[in-house]
Amino acid sequence: MQPEDGSQPLDDARHERFVNEIAKGVTKRQAATNAGFKSTGAHVTANRLLNDVKVQTRLAWLKRQGAIQTTITLASGTEAFLRLAAKAEALKGASAISAARACIFSAMEVNGLVVHRTEDVGHERITATERAALLAWVRSEKAREAREAEQAREGAGARGEDGPDQPVHSVQ
Repeated sequence: MQPEDGSQPLDDARHERFVNEIAKGVTKRQAATNAGFKSTGAHVTANRLLNDVKVQTRLAWLKRQGAIQTTITLASGTEAFLRLAAKAEALKGASAISAARACIFSAMEVNGLVVHRTEDVGHERITATERAALLAWVRSEKAREAREAEQAREGAGARGEDGPDQPVHSVQ
């Protein structure tokens, strides 16, 4: 006896393969063919299967599982990017700052905070609190970099080094 929640594979192996193909995003006709049904009439077979309650229940369950896995992957990927950024921050030098910035940008990108000209913004991917925290962190990084650059310029001036905007005097 099969549970009614769709968590168990269908009894018919071809039906199960069909449902898995559909869940992966394959067209109805191709899913039926991949599942072992004849290519002639595959569209009719696919429509018949998609009207079957057991197939519908199993497909809905598989799609829910895929959505859960995608959410977990997104969250763990974001955490990994932010951990790498923190490690890069601990290092010194321009390449460390560049690496940290790239990690932050990647975390923002996978969460839909970076808008490409050809894509829609998916704000539902992270909570407003997470978005605010990411943006606050980026702002604080920019402020820190500006302070470090200012300190570097002040340090060069204190040592008597010519900066890029100071004229160089030559003795003739």
